[in-house]
Amino acid sequence: MKIKQNKNILKDGDRHINYQLVHDFKGKGKNCKAGLINRTTGEVVVDYLYDAIWRFNDGLCRVIKDMKSNQYSFIDKTGAEIIPPLTQYDFVDDFSEGLALVKSNDKFGYIDTTGDLVIPLKYTGANRFKESLAAVILFIPNSDDQFGVLRYGFIDKSGREVVPFRYRHVQDFKDGLAIVCVKDGEDYKYGFIDKTSEVVIPIMYDWLDTYFIDGLCCAGIFTEIERFIDRDGIERVKLDKKYGFINKKGEWKIQPKYRSVGCFYKGLCRVGINGKKGLINRNGKIVLPIIYNEIEYHSFSKARVRLNGEWFLAKKKIYRKKKPQIIEESLTIISTFPK
Repeated sequence: MKIKQNKNILKDGDRHINYQLVHDFKGKGKNCKAGLINRTTGEVVVDYLYDAIWRFNDGLCRVIKDMKSNQYSFIDKTGAEIIPPLTQYDFVDDFSEGLALVKSNDKFGYIDTTGDLVIPLKYTGANRFKESLAAVILFIPNSDDQFGVLRYGFIDKSGREVVPFRYRHVQDFKDGLAIVCVKDGEDYKYGFIDKTSEVVIPIMYDWLDTYFIDGLCCAGIFTEIERFIDRDGIERVKLDKKYGFINKKGEWKIQPKYRSVGCFYKGLCRVGINGKKGLINRNGKIVLPIIYNEIEYHSFSKARVRLNGEWFLAKKKIYRKKKPQIIEESLTIISTFPK
């Protein structure tokens, strides 16, 4: 029997472990089974018994022998079955911070590393635990609405409500902050809360990017221009969308004046106005004029740009006598660049 090794390496959290996924193929590959091999010695640690093997988290790996049965179990790094097949659940997630999300009859709860249910199956939706808190959704009956409403909040590992269920949407905590969303009239507004549920950056933005990167978060302010009826008779709203960057105090570090923005990469960010693109630095200074049709790639000192169908290479001037040193912050077109 020929064994084909898959190069996907299982990890324990973000750390590589000394195992590698291995599949053997029988017949035409319809009955593929997965096992674990020690990638240093080639020794088979776990026989080829499983339809699927996920990654290690908290020292345990989620496996399933038959995808049709939907029965998840967990093994350790020796291949020993630590948690037997969890037949009572429709879905079981990987462990995160000692707890794993489970689902049964459209309700979510959490089990611990022994397989015991420690947070009841009562949530309409739920995320993994991050920074000791998990975002969960509750269905809240509403006397004015026969269908009720869905609201997001956060719980700790004991199941205690830490952030009340009052938000239309939330994102997981990162570096002690989480994005939350509320409805304000017809609009949705976004801001940040901390782990005590206190609003630390006002819920006033029409759009927020995912978290802060090096102290900056992209934010958007939308202004209504006009309302109109489309050809299907549906009322539409035309918005003027402007984007900039805020710091962790909620102050505009880069004013919202761009129609489109990218992410900061090596100190530079691609921005756009009226279909034209350029580059700014972290202080908001334009280092490449906003005149280009496309910016395909950029680093801290060079960029590949397109103008009127022709590609160019733009670079910063660098003094290289001893140690490379940038002597001009702005990028300058130095040559054409074959595409």
